[in-house]
This record gives sequence, C-alpha cells and structure tokens, in this order.
Amino acid sequence: MDGIDCYLRSCRVTKPVSVVFILYWAVETRGVSLATILTLRTNRKIIDMFRNTAEVKKKRDMPEPIITVEDVHKSYLMGKEAVPALRGVSLEIHRGEFVCLMGPSGSGKTTLLNIIGGLDESSRGHVVVDGENLVSMSENELAALRLKKMGFIFQNYNLLGNFTAQENVEAPMVLARVGRKDRRQRAQMLMEKVDLGDRAHHYPSELSGGQQQRVAIARALANDPNILIADEMTGDLDSETGFAIMELAVGLNKEGMTIIYVTHDPRMAEFAKRVVEIRDGKILAAG
Repeated sequence: MDGIDCYLRSCRVTKPVSVVFILYWAVETRGVSLATILTLRTNRKIIDMFRNTAEVKKKRDMPEPIITVEDVHKSYLMGKEAVPALRGVSLEIHRGEFVCLMGPSGSGKTTLLNIIGGLDESSRGHVVVDGENLVSMSENELAALRLKKMGFIFQNYNLLGNFTAQENVEAPMVLARVGRKDRRQRAQMLMEKVDLGDRAHHYPSELSGGQQQRVAIARALANDPNILIADEMTGDLDSETGFAIMELAVGLNKEGMTIIYVTHDPRMAEFAKRVVEIRDGKILAAG
C-alpha cells in the first residue's frame, strides 16, 4: 500500500477516508481486481480515473453559464490612434449569480458591462448571452434581446421627465406590446415591490435620488428579464440610500435574478457573491 499512500499524499488526498473509498470504487465500479491494485502504476491509474470522474461530475452538476465572454478585445479610435479598453477578457457568469465588476476609473469595467448588455460591440472575441451569440446579431436583434432578456439600471436613472413613475415602469412593456390592462397591473405590482406604491403618480422631479433609482429598478424588471445589468447604480446616492438599494438588489438575487453590476466602491462590492477585479482592460481576479 506504500505506492497508493504516497500518490494519495501527492494529490493532497487524506489517507483515512480516501484509501478505502477509492479501492472500493475501483473494484466495484471499474472492475479492477484486488490483485492488480497493489502495483504503483495501477494505483496511479485508479486515482487518475477517480479524479477524472469527479471532475466530469462536478462540471456536469454546474449550471450552464448564462453569460460567456471569450477573449474579448475592445479599442476606441482617438484621432489616428487605437486606444485599447479591453485586452483579451474571458469570463463566465452562471444563472443566478450576483457578480460585481470592480476597478478604478478607466479600467474597462463599464466597457465590459456595455458589451455584455449588447450596448457596445467588441473589436474581437465572442459574447454569448442566454444562448445568443451577440457578435452575429443585427441591431434589431440586439434590441429585441435587450427588451426581452435584460434589464438595465444606470447611475443617473435615465427616467423620462414628463412621465410619471408608473408610466416610466410601463414604457418597456409598451415596446414589448403588452396590453394596457396587463402592463398597468404589472407596473403597480413592481412599484409596490420597490416600496413606492404611494409615489406611482409622481414625476421624477418630485422624487428623491433614491426613489428615482427604485423606479429605475422597477422599470428594469418590467419585462421579467433573466439578467439585471447595473452601472454604478449607487454612484449618485448617499451611503445610507446606496445600502438600501443594494439590499433591494440582494432580495432580487435571492429570487433567482442574475445580476451583474459595476462599482468602484468597495463597500458596495461586498454585497456581491463574486467580485471580478479589472485593471488596464484585463481581469486580475474573477472571485
């Protein structure tokens, strides 16, 4: 047993449980005879078979990524010079994740977020969102994808000033051709969800910054998207209001919403389940 014991230690496998279990697994599931188990070479093959089987099972048990970014590059033309914003970024985000893209100004985090959301296109690479390859889609197809599968929250809210709060929430449903009765009922429900049921008929100018951002969140949820994309959604808010908005986002994630947001504030990044650090257009750490 010295051979298998030595190999187990090299694989960082603890002896008491693993030796017995792996030998049993080899005999019962792989048809390896006890006589052949005692050789070092066979022992290594057994452990390798076990590890490969475990890795395959782990991959099989993991949910398919809802967002896949593969070797994405992005450059902007400044005069006659191409300035790189993203340099070969690859990233997977799985359904139901709560992911923060964090980095200093100019790091490329907002550029990456915009490319994931189909608001900007990459110079090179592939982006797949919920089974759709964004690179091969037309502008109309991208607009339809954003309308049906994504909700967007912006730092400066982007509410329509001459629409009431509820009418702002209804706007994406109008584009999706939802009937008047259904969209009004859903808008009312979403206003209640963000604790603004009593402000439904107020205009943005009559609301505080935190209330406007809550309206923006309700609007982002209007067409029941799979993915919520937020760019500095607490950037214009005081700390207390920002924390309240992040708690609302946490609640949405617990309901199954996939959320990707950008921040430069470490306090707001703490709400995420995974933080992806970006600097100089490259991912330094993906959590």
